Amino acid sequence: MKPKFLLALLTLSFYLLNAQTKEVYFLSQPCLTPDGQIVIFSFEGDLWKANVKDGLATRLTAMQGYETNAKVSPDEKWIAFSGTQYGNSDVYIMPFEGGDIKQLTYYSGGDNVSSWSWDSKYIYFTSSRMGQISSYKVSINGGTAQRIDLGAQDRREHDDRPRDAAAAQLLPLGHRGDAVAPG
Repeated sequence: MKPKFLLALLTLSFYLLNAQTKEVYFLSQPCLTPDGQIVIFSFEGDLWKANVKDGLATRLTAMQGYETNAKVSPDEKWIAFSGTQYGNSDVYIMPFEGGDIKQLTYYSGGDNVSSWSWDSKYIYFTSSRMGQISSYKVSINGGTAQRIDLGAQDRREHDDRPRDAAAAQLLPLGHRGDAVAPG
């Protein structure tokens, strides 16, 4: 009886040790820091941080729900991410080195982090607040999110497509500003 028990215990120990040394799969939505030395990623619904040289990871979040879409601020002081703490996706922020997590948006629809402003003062995100998906920005200090609406004049100023008719003909249909019928 004892040899069977010892064999079973030894086998179980072997499997447990082996499970701890296997590589991790199913990491998602990686984000590199601006200097390219650290990667932030989502794994099992939480955010993790790992040095790209040694690959050792540490957990950053352990909230209820899922944390995704992590983006590191250009000054590398903050991490913005989308979290489903209360069912829907909202925008959250935390210090890069870890610490208190602050919720920035409180909308009933999904708010999904896209990027940062160059000065690290605003977080850009997409949301369906106005009946269609639009872009918004929110301050790192919180407050009301502002819709980013490029009007017709702004779209023309930010449009880098060719202006003359000859150059426009070189572009594929749909990239000339032409109306394209679905199909």
